[in-house]
Amino acid sequence: MDPVWEPAPRSDDFVDSIGVCTHWSYKDTPYGKDYDQVRQRLGESGIRYVRDGFYFRELELLHAFGVHSTIVCDPEEGDLKTQMTAWKAAPGVIDMIEGPNEPNNFWLPFNGGERGKRWPDGIKLWQNNLYQAVHAEPALAAVPVTSPTPILEGGGALAPLSGFDDVAFHPYAGGTMPSMSVFWAGQNIWRAFALLGKGNEAKPLVATESGYHNCLSYHRVAPGGQPGISETAGGKYFPRHFAEYWNAGILRTFTYELIDELVNPDDPEANFGMLRHDASPKPAFTAVSNLISLLSESHWDSTALRWVRADAPDRAFPLAIEGLSNIHHTLLSCADGGIDLLLWQEVPSFDLETRKDLSPAPEQVTVHLKTPVAAALYRPLAGIQVQKTWEATDAIVVSVPDEVIILRLAGPVMTGTPPAAPIDLSVSATATSATLKWQSQGVPPAAFVVSRLGKYIGTVIPSADGLASFTDNGLFAGLSFPYAVRAVGSGGLLSPPAEAVAHASGH
Repeated sequence: MDPVWEPAPRSDDFVDSIGVCTHWSYKDTPYGKDYDQVRQRLGESGIRYVRDGFYFRELELLHAFGVHSTIVCDPEEGDLKTQMTAWKAAPGVIDMIEGPNEPNNFWLPFNGGERGKRWPDGIKLWQNNLYQAVHAEPALAAVPVTSPTPILEGGGALAPLSGFDDVAFHPYAGGTMPSMSVFWAGQNIWRAFALLGKGNEAKPLVATESGYHNCLSYHRVAPGGQPGISETAGGKYFPRHFAEYWNAGILRTFTYELIDELVNPDDPEANFGMLRHDASPKPAFTAVSNLISLLSESHWDSTALRWVRADAPDRAFPLAIEGLSNIHHTLLSCADGGIDLLLWQEVPSFDLETRKDLSPAPEQVTVHLKTPVAAALYRPLAGIQVQKTWEATDAIVVSVPDEVIILRLAGPVMTGTPPAAPIDLSVSATATSATLKWQSQGVPPAAFVVSRLGKYIGTVIPSADGLASFTDNGLFAGLSFPYAVRAVGSGGLLSPPAEAVAHASGH
């Protein structure tokens, strides 16, 4: 089986994509009553981003642990000028500003709106004012603004809306395996893009709420409700959840939420935490914390208020995975030249009908490499210790369970000069597909890698004269999508991107 070049983003970038929702202002929950303990657990997790309303705790969390905040901006928190004054008084805290939360749910009974307007006109006015005000304020201008997060079919009522940098959405999996909530043609992606309106360009996605609860007595699927899963299944699903969302090209994924707010086994809302109400870790917390520990390459500089990590060039890596199609993977690179290959079976780990855990047998796969390397296996759900090692080989046989494992491949630090970017990139589109054509600049490279809206979608081997093409059948009618093509050098270094936009036809 011939290895294929794939882009291998930094492992630390994957860590940067992981976030968790909090409620620091909920004083009658552990966020308020047991703040010191909850704070300590957050620091232990290694999670660098929280999503919340703006609250004074967040400045202290930044200095202590390097935790940045995505701030939800709703009118019930005060007028825009008042909120921005508070934000400017906490420099460095805010990493992103999110438009109104689920406004077609929470704004319908809201007796204020923006200038007396309610859903949807009040949301449009509020969001556009927010976007313009943030980017006009020097202290905040570099902070990205996300869209509002209408639920179900509500996004279409806001179209066309453009006052945001990224599209925020809440793709809960409804108790199913993680990939079911973010596959490209699925309803969650369609609904997220609906507020853009026809003829506009798709923008990057941010999942500001997602995840699972552990209320097993609740097993209905209804608007605003979803079945629960066991804590055991959560330990398997949560690392898969972050990896699947990363593979889907989602910039950051926030799971809802850090800790169970109440002690009530029959209330779904009380059981979304990665921590139990007493702050003891659920398997999900343990697995995610260990995953971060194994992949993180940064340290927090509390004086400069920034994460510091070693530089490394952009690269690709050749591999092929021989096994069943339900074996999913995420390919990442390390500053020391190594490769982290995350592997898992994307199969159900919990039966929603019987409300029982499932234990699918591990599947044996063979990872084929171009050159022999030594390898080590880690299992985040069990800890951060090495589980198994291999001497240098170009074919690694590994048993893959229904949880994330990490196959760490040794490799040299990347050196040399990246290849030149592709040239003469052109694109033509129909309602649902785009065809890209380009050529190499100089000697044909080992391969080209293609991405759409940040998601890797394919590898192309150039012809002898350096010409190449690629057809993507993943467009949504009436929207435009940005593409990037990068050349892969013989050693794996990536060129700068050649970029183009496909304007899909249709209504």
